[in-house]
Amino acid sequence: MFFICEKNDLADALSVVAKATAVKANQPILEGIYMQAGEEELTLAATDLALSIRTTIQADVREAGATVLPGKMICDIVRKLPDGPVEIRTAGLNISISYPGSKINLAALNADDFPTLPEVSDAPGIVVRRDILRSMINGTIFSVATDESRPILTGELVEVEDEEIRLVALDGYRLALRSAGLTEPSPKTSFVVPARSLAEVARLLDEREDPVTIYVKAGHMLIDIDNTRIVTRLLDGEFFRYRSTLSNEFATTAQVFAPSFAQCIERASLIAQSKNNQIKFSIDEGKIAVSCVGDLGDFYEEIPASIDGKSLEIAFNAKYFIDCLRNISEDFIRLNFNSALSPCIVRGVEKDTFTYLILPVRMFS
Repeated sequence: MFFICEKNDLADALSVVAKATAVKANQPILEGIYMQAGEEELTLAATDLALSIRTTIQADVREAGATVLPGKMICDIVRKLPDGPVEIRTAGLNISISYPGSKINLAALNADDFPTLPEVSDAPGIVVRRDILRSMINGTIFSVATDESRPILTGELVEVEDEEIRLVALDGYRLALRSAGLTEPSPKTSFVVPARSLAEVARLLDEREDPVTIYVKAGHMLIDIDNTRIVTRLLDGEFFRYRSTLSNEFATTAQVFAPSFAQCIERASLIAQSKNNQIKFSIDEGKIAVSCVGDLGDFYEEIPASIDGKSLEIAFNAKYFIDCLRNISEDFIRLNFNSALSPCIVRGVEKDTFTYLILPVRMFS
């Protein structure tokens, strides 16, 4: 194998696929990055068997071939090379990396031992705008559980139904749901995607309105984004039946200006950090009073609100509200309550594209 390519192109491609390399794997090949040169392009791939990423870049290919290089080593080397063209050639399991006036030699691994990536693209496609999918992932992924005791909750539920796609994440304390219309009709389906895989998808998506297609087959999901293909193994098991938790009848509803409310809670959290980040809402006619007491002081601020229903005092972890409000683009939101012991359900006023559920905490004095 012998090819020449631009250092920056190679470094960018390596950084994309490196996210799928295994760490301290039983099979050293899973810690490597596969390179295949052919037909004026270079293909790079990595997999830990749960997540696989493949991407291509342009290259001046002088001799076709394939090899596998130690992932972390090749990423570090290429990142530190000077800008300009890089020549890479192999001789058996030896590889040389040449740039003006210098050469680096490395030991490679046998490309024949690299796992074959799953083929999923012959399944029915789910077509959604890339900017919408990116927003949906970013607007829910913070609610995914990090506790491995319930593995199914370390992923997000994807539901496709009635020309709509929904993403749902929950960690036992909060729930995040985002929905959007599909570009094309798609068969009804549901599956759970690991949060790690969705995070990599979101990093590759941008704000363009061009559609991307999601394929699901035999326990795997595939998505093509420009020159990059991501394949992830789906999580097995039944996701939490969340619908029963999303009530539509409430004793108290408050409509607030979201930016002002978010800024107020962020200010309160500075004081509340020393007391488990707990803040209290006192909901009464025309306002929500946000208050907390910390080791170094206390906080009180009133936010104008349109209140419908009973007065209420209820406490929350400030971080959960901050995470929620940072991912809302609407100016006005509705906060829906039933009691000091039941969750707050946050929805939009103008659009019905998001729902956030946040459990309260025990009231402090």
